[in-house]
Amino acid sequence: MKLKSIVTVALLLFVAVSLTVVVIRNTSNSAVGSQGDSANAVEGDKVIAYYFHRTQRCPTCNRIEALAHEIVHQSFAEELGSKKLELRVVNIESEGNEHFETDFSLVSQSIVLVDMKSGKMSKWKNLDQIWELIGTESEFRGYVETEIRNYLSAS
Repeated sequence: MKLKSIVTVALLLFVAVSLTVVVIRNTSNSAVGSQGDSANAVEGDKVIAYYFHRTQRCPTCNRIEALAHEIVHQSFAEELGSKKLELRVVNIESEGNEHFETDFSLVSQSIVLVDMKSGKMSKWKNLDQIWELIGTESEFRGYVETEIRNYLSAS
């Protein structure tokens, strides 16, 4: 009889600990933001240049990301340093990031510019010509740089 009581108490403790772990994990996930991961954490006024991709990526997708990174870091170093501009690379297939697909009407890998005012999105623009221009690097660079400059000057 004593063994039965010990086993019962042990099982109840196991269930209690398991439930506590589940509650803590769910609480910490929801504390990050209702729409997913740290890709949503924004303070103040800034422009965010997102590069959205999927898990499976082709060489062109990787090239778009690399060029976006180069453009932002070479042409907008001052804005990056002052936190007026931020570049974020987000896999929309990662848990918590699925909402970006509908938020920004994404149909493929994309660069999206988001104007943040007081920590809230005021407007956004999908740079939908990147796929047409990726074949000519200078045109791609000019397009992305111009769009970012326009967004920064309007904010």
